[in-house]
Amino acid sequence: MDALIEAKKKQRPEYHGPTRTFYSNYRLLPPYKVIKHGEHSYSLKKISDDLTVDTSSNFWKLRLYWMRVKTWTINCLVMLAFSVWKGPVGLRNLCGVGDYNEEMQINSQSGEIYYTTRSTLIGTFKTVLKGITKSREHFE
Repeated sequence: MDALIEAKKKQRPEYHGPTRTFYSNYRLLPPYKVIKHGEHSYSLKKISDDLTVDTSSNFWKLRLYWMRVKTWTINCLVMLAFSVWKGPVGLRNLCGVGDYNEEMQINSQSGEIYYTTRSTLIGTFKTVLKGITKSREHFE
């Protein structure tokens, strides 16, 4: 009987850790964190750290589904909020009066932060009207 139990133990494969690891991350909201890489290299942290799920733990599929739902929901909400507020046909562009800062950028050599600006629809219309006025004054 002991020989039968020993034979069954030998037939079981050994556990060698997780067979698969899943990674995911999501977008972060501005203002972004500045990260320094070495002496003269900087970047902005626009994406979260990796979320991981591996197949070694119990209920890994439930954790994987939760991770996917979390990242997809956050990414969809962030993209929707940015499109509705700051997008090309967003509220700020259609209803705003002056130019606004659209996206945060960084000079990777010096670490200087700057913003790309976008002019609003009303601001563009004012510029066109100023050009028309200047053209008419020049014509006379």
